[in-house]
Parts: sequence; structure tokens; C-alpha cells
Amino acid sequence: MRLIIITIFFVSTICYSQEYPRELDLNQAVEVSLKNNTDIRNANLEVQKAYKQRWAVIATGLPKIRGNLNYQNYLEQPVALIPAQFFGGNAGEFAEVVFGTKQNFVASFNLEQLIFDGSYLVGLQSVKTFLAISDNTLTKTKQEIRKNVIQTYVNVLLSGANIGFIEENIASLTENLEESKQLLKAGFIEEESVEQLELTVSQQGSQLRYAERLKRISLDMLKHLMGYPADAPLKLSEPLEKIIIDATPKTDILKSIDIIEHVDQNIDVKIAENDVQSQFLLYKNEQFKGLPVFKTFLNGNYTGNSDEFTFLNSKQKWFGTAVFGFTADIPIFSSFQRSANSQRAKLNWKQSIETLKDTKKEIALQINQTINDLQLASENLNTSYDNLKLAERIANKNQIKFIEGLATSFEYREAQQQLFQAQQGLMQSVLELITSKLELDTLINTTL
Repeated sequence: MRLIIITIFFVSTICYSQEYPRELDLNQAVEVSLKNNTDIRNANLEVQKAYKQRWAVIATGLPKIRGNLNYQNYLEQPVALIPAQFFGGNAGEFAEVVFGTKQNFVASFNLEQLIFDGSYLVGLQSVKTFLAISDNTLTKTKQEIRKNVIQTYVNVLLSGANIGFIEENIASLTENLEESKQLLKAGFIEEESVEQLELTVSQQGSQLRYAERLKRISLDMLKHLMGYPADAPLKLSEPLEKIIIDATPKTDILKSIDIIEHVDQNIDVKIAENDVQSQFLLYKNEQFKGLPVFKTFLNGNYTGNSDEFTFLNSKQKWFGTAVFGFTADIPIFSSFQRSANSQRAKLNWKQSIETLKDTKKEIALQINQTINDLQLASENLNTSYDNLKLAERIANKNQIKFIEGLATSFEYREAQQQLFQAQQGLMQSVLELITSKLELDTLINTTL
């Protein structure tokens, strides 16, 4: 029994690792999310529904055939009263007569074909727009998921880098604390200097625990975005340095960006264009409602009558009828309701055009602003690197001065705080750079 349990566990572990890789670089994480994310799956289902809706619209104008079977068995047949004098009886008296047979069976069919309907023609045109809307919605969903996955992936790496900084700080501070305690015993420094160091170590310990919790939360969020099991082990293999290099803008590329061209490629602009087309078709549909609708039909039925159930016998008599014709539904006067609906649809169409123009202007401004933000973020990152190096030198100098008694504990603690701020500033600069790069990629609908 124990061997069976071990075997099952071993096989399940193999299957588990095959389905969900334990180590992912950034591109692999994005690919996994595009396959497994719930929002993307739902968007894909919407696209599939759009293709089914397309056929439903097309089928509206194709022939329709319906069949009907109707069997009746009178448990008690209705009796009609007819003046008896029709049969040679006395005037004023009535004869009881039963018409028809006790059972009857009717088989009928109906063939209907649409000849002309303006709304159907508009429906055929709207199919293409409907599919484009679904495809663009899917694209926008993918863009958002990609952006969220990359940001969360980077947050995990930044949390790890921050943990590294804090651990180095604690190690250095702890070493200094032990030296300070020895100096205190020797009477070279005051007790307050040791307490200042203990306070700094304690604060860094709290920051370390917070950073570790934040890393776990960010990793769980990343798994959720990827549709990854929460309890599955996962290692991120993409170096943070590589992501920073890829996100750092190249001046010549940024200058070569064609704003107008990229505005037209923006997914929000495409969705606004879809809305213009959709509103125009709704306007045309309201206009076509004033045109007549023509249909043709062919009806036929066979009727069998009997006092017993003999409808399956070959000798059963059947009586058939058939009729062919067409119908015309002609709108004549709607008390100006159609005109009001048409004018309202036209105004909605004009509104969508204005919205499209405004969307293009906003996207152009956003692209310009994001390019500027990206350049600034790149400059700030370089400044943060320099600030960190400077803060490290200052902290090291003050550490030596403090041990030698040439700097107070307050001066040393202030230098350490400057170092901590420089470390956090570097993390923030990296995040701003990558966020700006992702925003620009989303706006121009491509990856630079």
C-alpha cells in the first residue's frame, strides 16, 4: 500500500511539473498568462461567440422549413343540433348530428424565404464590425494582462533586490553594533551611541519582514495573473538588469516614432472607430425600417380521418392541400416615431465621430507625455545609481569616523538613513522606468 501511494505521488509530481514549469523568464511568464489567464479566456470565448453570431445573422435570410404533426382523439365527440325539418322532421325540432370522425391526424410543413428586409442587409454589414469589436477587445485584454504580468514580475524581482539591500544593511549594522558594544565596555563611547545602532537595526529588521511579505504577495499575484496554481513552486529566472536594459530608451528610436501612425494603431482608437461604424449601421437600420419587408412561403398538409387508429395502415386515405404565396409588411404611418428614432440614431453616430476625434487627440498627447516620462525616468535612474554610490561612500566614511570616535552616533545614523533612502530611490526609479516603457508600448500597440 505504501509503495502504491509513493508511486501515485511520484507520477502526479511529474505531471504537475510538466504542465507548470517551475522556472520562468519574463517572456515565458507572459506566454503562460496569455494562455491561462481567466480574462483572456473569457475574451477568446467572446470572439468565438461573435463568429457564432455571424452565422445566426446570415441564417436569418436563408430558407426556413418547419414541420408539424397534430393528432386528435375525441374521447367524446361534439354534437351539433340541426333543425329536424332539414331531414324531413317537424319544424321546431332539432336533430342531433355528429360531424367528422373520432380521430384525425394532420401532418404539415411550412417553407419560408425572406425576399427583402433592409434590417437584414444592415445585419450582414454589422457582422464584420461585430467581429472587429470582439477582436479588438481581445487585443486590449491581452495588452492589459501583459502589462500587469510584467509589472508584477518586476515587483517580485525588485522585492528580492530590496531584501538583498536590507540584509546587507543589517549585516553591516550588526557588525558595527558588536564593535560599539566593545567600545562601550572600554569606555570610549556613550551608551546612547549603542542604542542608536540598536534602533537602526530594529527598523531594518521590520523593513526586511515587510519586504519578504511583499515579495510573497507579489509572487502570488503573478501566479494568479498567469493562471498558475497558488501552491506550485515558481522561480523567476529573468535578471532584473536585463529588464532594465531592455526598458531603457534609445534616443534615436524615440525620436523616430511617428505619432500619427501610432495613434491610428492604438487599440483604444480602433475601438472608437468600431463604435463609429456600429452607430452608423444603427442609423442605417432605423432608415431601412421605413421600407417594406417581403417574404414568400409554401405551406402544405396531409389530413387523415378515422374512427379507429388506422393511420399507419397502407389503406388509410390522406387528403392533401398546398398553398404558395408571399407577404408584404408595408409601414405606412408611425406618427413620426420612425423619423424620431432615425434622427436620434444619427445624433448618436455624430457623437461617436466626435468621440473618435477626441480619442485620437488624447492618445497623441499621451504618447508625447509618455515619451517624455520615459526619457525622464531613464535620466532619474542614472541619477539614482550615482546617488547610491555617493551615499555608500558617505556611509562608509561615517562608519570609519564613528568607530574612530570622530563622528557622533547621530551623524552616523543620518548617513545610514541617506543610504537607505538612496537604495529605495533606486528601486523606485527602476519601477518608474519600466512602467513608462510598458505604457508607451501599450499606447503605440507595439514593443520598441
